Amino acid sequence: MRGPNTHSMRGLAPRPRPGASQGRVGATRGPSAGLRWLSAICLLALVLRAIVIAATAKMGLFADMQDYHDRAAYLLKTGTLYPDAFRVPLFPIFIAGVFRLAPESLIAVRAGQALIGTGTVALTYFIARRMATDRGALVAALIVAIYPALLLYSAYIMAETLFAFFVVLVVLLWINERWWLAPLAGVAAGAATLTRSVGLALLAGMVLAELWSAQSDRSRTGARAFARVTLLILGFAVALAPWVQRNYAIYHRFVPTDTSSGFNVLLGNYPGATGRHPGLPAVEEASRRYGTNTRNDLERSDAGMKIAREFVMREPSRAARLALFKVAYLLGLEGREHAWGYSLHLQGRRSARTIWVWGVAILISFPLLMIGASIGAWRPGVTANLTGRLLLMTLASVVLLHIASFGDSRFHLPWVPLLTVLFARGVAPLYTERWSASRVAALVVSLAVLAFVWRSQAPELLSVLPRLAESPVPLQLPF
Repeated sequence: MRGPNTHSMRGLAPRPRPGASQGRVGATRGPSAGLRWLSAICLLALVLRAIVIAATAKMGLFADMQDYHDRAAYLLKTGTLYPDAFRVPLFPIFIAGVFRLAPESLIAVRAGQALIGTGTVALTYFIARRMATDRGALVAALIVAIYPALLLYSAYIMAETLFAFFVVLVVLLWINERWWLAPLAGVAAGAATLTRSVGLALLAGMVLAELWSAQSDRSRTGARAFARVTLLILGFAVALAPWVQRNYAIYHRFVPTDTSSGFNVLLGNYPGATGRHPGLPAVEEASRRYGTNTRNDLERSDAGMKIAREFVMREPSRAARLALFKVAYLLGLEGREHAWGYSLHLQGRRSARTIWVWGVAILISFPLLMIGASIGAWRPGVTANLTGRLLLMTLASVVLLHIASFGDSRFHLPWVPLLTVLFARGVAPLYTERWSASRVAALVVSLAVLAFVWRSQAPELLSVLPRLAESPVPLQLPF
């Protein structure tokens, strides 16, 4: 019987917590063997991403990609950020940095994203070593390496790939628990929030997990938890300070993240809300209806937040029902954004076989992942250490943020690496306590609810696949 292997990695490697029950490893014969397998998986991840990028080399920009590109181009041309706060700035800064080395090269940006995605694979392994055997950690890394939507997003000029890297970096820094890593975790969480504002869920998850640990772990003291949280928030504030100061100069108000959040909250909480992104025509209509009397993006965000708040207060039962739909769409089947882009032939024409293979792979990947992650989440002992508490609190915070706005399957993509850690725990657990009847019942109910959600969503996407495969001309999907 051996416990989890330890790795050097300059102090960032996982260490087994005192008192953690350990099961059979039975995967590799030591740290070097695990790292050799991890190197092979990372190479596979890089090769697969390179293949996808090569196959979509002629793909242009659409939807949010164009806006990210334009902001990066503006930064290069003027030396300043675009004069609003509609989007947080780090991803356009990343694109501008690549463009400075390779002017206007989308391939270079995609190559950079392929490297970042490969880094996410490696960091996922080191997090999973805290929750599972070495074999389970390798399984988690392999899932991130081959996950279909993650492969495709390496070719999309979107913030998800960079944000997913920051997610696993923040988690890895926080669970190592050295005091000097706490402010670095805060800075990394700030960078994540400056990539996508939903990075606030990471900050909330770390604070809640630390408070939970201080209450449940006798080896911890309240003073230590207070010190770590203080250093965390200090690092987070340092990371956001330049952006907040710049926004104050523009709006003369405290704007910590972006000015699109209020309108996103409106899209999830107004008479026409469905619980997910309503499609571009509906967004334009809502913008004309609710944003005509606003002078700038901040006032538009304020108006959206006010209208959404009034809607929830006026129709609480409908808002509660919408909340269920938002969670269902957040945890729903993937494919809508890929189908929409391909329906316009933006990725280029592909054979019917390619469309069917990729379509089915995308449709089944998240359900398979969630089944294993659900087992890992409900298996006894998941909250026995800081890592498990942090994963659960972070994912819960993500769900709450999307209940406030709206849900969509692409929003769960950056959190897939954390779900793979729970999946690893489900297939190769360190904790071997017996399941109670209540845990079994909770797992069965949760899987039954998810199965119902996926079954209700499948017809819409399955009906699109034949049309994508057969149509020689662009389609106009209502996504």
